This record gives sequence, C-alpha cells and structure tokens, in this order.
Amino acid sequence: MKQFCKTMTHRTKLMAVALIAALVLVLSLFTLAVKSEASNLIICIDPGHGGSDSGAVNTVDGVQYQENSCNLKIGLAVRKYLLEYAGVSVVMTRETLDADLSLAQRVSFATRQGAHVVVSVHNNSYSDPSTSGALVCAAASEFRTALSKATRDLGNAILSSLNKIGLTNRGLLTTMANTSTYKAYYPDGSLQDYYGIVMRSIRSGVPGIVIECSFISNPDDVRNYLSTDEKLDSVGKQIAEGIAAYYGLSKETPYDAEYRHPIDARHLRFNEPYLRALFYPAKGTTVSGEDEAIFTNPGGKASVYLDYMGMAVQTKDFNSAVLRLKGETDGTKLKIYTGNEDIITYKQEFSYELTLTDQYKDYELDFTKLPVWNKSFNFFDFEVINGSGFSISDITFKSSGTEEAIAPCTATPSPTPTPTPTPTPTPTPTETPAPTLTEEPTDTPAPTPTPEETLEPATETPAVTPTEEPADTATPVPEATPAQTPGETEDSGPDQRKKAGSGDGFIITMLVVTIAIIAVIGIIVVVSLFRQKK
Repeated sequence: MKQFCKTMTHRTKLMAVALIAALVLVLSLFTLAVKSEASNLIICIDPGHGGSDSGAVNTVDGVQYQENSCNLKIGLAVRKYLLEYAGVSVVMTRETLDADLSLAQRVSFATRQGAHVVVSVHNNSYSDPSTSGALVCAAASEFRTALSKATRDLGNAILSSLNKIGLTNRGLLTTMANTSTYKAYYPDGSLQDYYGIVMRSIRSGVPGIVIECSFISNPDDVRNYLSTDEKLDSVGKQIAEGIAAYYGLSKETPYDAEYRHPIDARHLRFNEPYLRALFYPAKGTTVSGEDEAIFTNPGGKASVYLDYMGMAVQTKDFNSAVLRLKGETDGTKLKIYTGNEDIITYKQEFSYELTLTDQYKDYELDFTKLPVWNKSFNFFDFEVINGSGFSISDITFKSSGTEEAIAPCTATPSPTPTPTPTPTPTPTPTETPAPTLTEEPTDTPAPTPTPEETLEPATETPAVTPTEEPADTATPVPEATPAQTPGETEDSGPDQRKKAGSGDGFIITMLVVTIAIIAVIGIIVVVSLFRQKK
C-alpha cells in the first residue's frame, strides 16, 4: 500500500477523488430511484359502471344525469387531489366513458399495478326520492380481519370528510353473502363479503371499498353535488382528503408505503413466496419450494386450491392454460378442477385428469370444450388421485390452443349439497330507509368449502347458488373506530408486500459492492495525502 501511494501522481489522485465523487453521486441517484419506486402508496381509483352500463339515471330540472359520467368526473378529481400528496401514485381503472369493465377486470387491474387499496366511486339510487346522503360498502368478514377492519376505518374517514360539505353520513354497509338463495365462502371456509369489489379486493390481499357518494335519485343531492363540474370536483376533493386522513398523508413528507408485488395472473411463476402464498392447502398438505411450489401430504393425497378471484383473467380472451407440472413419483395421477363465473355446479363438470412424470412437463388444458367459457376465471383446484404429492412451477394462459391440448372430463354432475344456513345478524337501523345499492353484487359465488366441511382451506364440493340482490338491508350506524394501516397484523392474508426500500438481493449486492469500492479508494487517497504531507 505504501509503495502504491508513493507512485501515485497528482493527476492520479485527482482522478481518484473524481471517481469517488462520481460513485457517491451514482449511489445517491440509485438509492433515490429505488426508494421512490418502492415507497409510493399506490391507490387504485375505480369509477363505477361505464361503457354500455350507464348506472343510475335521473332527470332533474330538465337535465339528465347519468351515474357513469358523474362517477368518472368524481374519480378524476380524486386522482387530481391525491397527487398533491408526497409519496402517492394513483392508477385509474378507466378514464373514459366508453370503458366497459367487469368487477373481476377492475380488481385484476389493481392487482397488476401493485395497488395497496381499491376505492370504487359510485352514486346511489333508491325508489324513495327523499333518501339522500353518502354511504360506503365495506367488509365485515372474518377472512383476513386486518384488511376487513381497514375497509371500515377507511370508509368512516371518507364519510366524515364528505359530511363536511353537507352530505348526510349514512354509515357503512357490511353485507355478507348469506341470503336465502345465495351463500358463498372464502377459502378458509368463513362467510364471504357480498359485494364484488369488496370481496375480490380482500381475496387479492388489499382493502377495497365502494363509495356511494350521493343519491342520484334525490333531486337535492343532484343539485347540490352532481349538477356542475365544480360540485363534482368538490366531492372528489373530500374523498381524497378522507383517504389522506386515514393514511396520514402529507404534502411535504413522502408516505413510506410497503412494497406490493404486481401480479399478472396471465402468467404466474411460483418462484417467490408471495406467489406461493396464493395457494390454500387442504388439511395435511404442506407447501414448500424455492423456484417452484411443492405440495406433499405424508399421510395421504395432496390437495390444494389456487384462488384467482382477486386477480381474474377474462376467459373470453384465452382458449387454454399451460401448466408446468411434475409428480412426486413417475405415474402420479392428478385431477384438476376449474371454472368461471357462470358455473353453478363445481367439481363434477369441469375437471381434467393428468398422469404426471417425475420430471417437469407442460400440460395444456383446453378451455374451449367447457360448456360455459366466456367470463372470469376463478380457480384451480388440484387433487392427487394416487401418490402423495406434486409440484408446479408455471401457469400461462394462451389465446390460441393446440390440437394436443387436454380436453376436460365429461362426468355427470351429482347434486350439490346445501350448507346449513348461518343466521345473519340484524344491523342497527337508522331513521332513514335502507337504499338499494347501484354497485353490482358479487359477480360469482366462490367455489370454496362451507364452514361445516372444514376449518382450513380445502377442496370439498361447496354449495354454489346464483347471485341475488340483498333485500331490505338496513343502513348501519357509523362505527367509531381508530384508523389502522392495512396489513399490520399477521392475519392480513398472503404477504404480497415487503417493506419499501428493503430492495431485492440484487439491489443489496449493488449497494454493498459500491460502498466497498468507495471505501477502498477513499483509504488509498487518504493514505496518499497523508504521505505527501510527511
């Protein structure tokens, strides 16, 4: 080292100092870029309805008002005001009047964007034109209770903000999928939330709410809040302020969010823990692996459910799915059940039987042979027939199938068992009558087990029945609960987030190497200067 320092010329020393300055600058910019990308709170704003679906319509003072247009203008205003806060990004499910999206597409879009929350903007309608005010559809389920609570706290914060411009706070509407003709359950067997945006968001691992800003059926609500762009802008501003209050946003200090991995359901590769967490193994089945998902059941046959309800693909766009699979042993037989939102029966009609080798192989499942295949894909359910386990590394949806694709089985369906009805608690009513919501209900009963079948995620045949609008639901009194950041507790579901700024292994390696280089050059320069003074 001493000899090296003696031989350093003045020019070399200057170059070393310049190199240090350059490396420090690069490191600062690199760290800033990683931090800014990872730390933003991503909020998905979903203006309800659109395209051929105009939503509620009313004529007031000779002017026709369509919910589609009102929702969009309010949603764009919410985005405008949210972007004034530091560390916030906003994604929109639609920005035009002609966009025609299903509930599955809306939440799936949020999932692909890595959104931390879904806020769907609507306006209400009711047969009694005197009914007015704002309410929020939120979750009340026991599945991922931290997310469920987050929807209620966020809803209350927004309702309080809307109340500041005179909108009556009608409180939270927490309806469960437990009517006389419609019962549905989450993968853990608990009763499911009724409304599609709420349910699908919870399934995707984030809080999701539906804001009914006002009643388009009430002339005064229309005149006061919907009749001009300025008034619609004011409603959007209050929603943004309510969201900001819940998250504690600041216009000066950036919000430090947890990173949420974007998930594109059209191609899943199970080489990350957050993707393997999408599986719900039946009792006795374990999930492991690093570059794949391995399912084993030492005491029997492995069985696992893969939930697509929070990241649905549109089945009309795909003719097949290619699954890369291998058996624990050569000759392992596997049965795969699948389906979409028009399915009433579950396992008996929509299934494939495969014989796996002990090496990975691609198996293409032909969807075009299914009786109904034109809406949203909801699930894969895997069940080993012989052997104790199997592995999966990839699932890819294809728009064009091949002649070699495996056709579904054609078994005669057996009657679907009916679960024991679960009594619905009666909410505390307000003085005003309960409105009928314009937000669509759950677009599909989930093909998941009933509570009577198992207390863990399982694959037994559930009772699945058509969707029904809830009748005579009272509007609950607003809850007085403190705000809570979504995902704070361990029961918030699959962990698809990691702390902002923590970085991947590559980022950490780059930082360590850069710092090491700077340290070595710094030591050389300091020693050289010290020797020069002597």
